[in-house]
Amino acid sequence: MDWDVPPTEFSEFVTIKGTATTTLLEESGANGFNTANPLAPYSDSGYGCHDSDCEAFGPSDHGAYFRFNFGSIADGETYEFDIFYGAAGGKAAAIAAIAAESIELYSLGQSNSGGSADDDAPTFIFGFAGVGGKPIECGLPGQPPCDVPEPATFALLGLGLAGLGFSRRRKA
Repeated sequence: MDWDVPPTEFSEFVTIKGTATTTLLEESGANGFNTANPLAPYSDSGYGCHDSDCEAFGPSDHGAYFRFNFGSIADGETYEFDIFYGAAGGKAAAIAAIAAESIELYSLGQSNSGGSADDDAPTFIFGFAGVGGKPIECGLPGQPPCDVPEPATFALLGLGLAGLGFSRRRKA
C-alpha cells in the first residue's frame, strides 16, 4: 500500500509498529510498491523498515507492506482477521484510535512539514487485528502516549474507522 499523504504526496513519513509481536507476520517493510503476489520475494530496494518497526521514516514516496502466513487452512474452514483503514486529526488521535480498536500491527502515513512528520496534520492509519499480535496499548512504558483528542476529532475518527474498517475472511 502506497501512502500519498496530502499536501506532500510522494514525500511522506511512514511509521510501522507491531512487527515484533505479530506471530503471523511473515514479512514487512516500507516498500508500498512491492508486488501483492505472496509467492514473490519482497524487494526492500532501499525503502527501509524491513521486518522491523520504524518511527516517522522518510521523507520519501513509500508506504507499507505486510505479508502474513496463516498456515494450512482445511477445505471449508476459515480464518478471520480485521483490516482497518482510516484517518485522524493528528498522530495523537490516531494512536488513541489504534488502542481503542485493539489493533495489533499498523502503519501511519504523515505529511512532510519542512523535513519532519507533521504530528498535528491529518494522520492516516492502516492496521490489522486478529493476526497473532499483541494489541497496541498507549501510555505504558515503550508504548505511545495516550493523548486524548478533542471530542470532535475523536467523533470524526470513529466515523472514519467505522466506515472504512471491515472484516476479511479467507477460505481455503
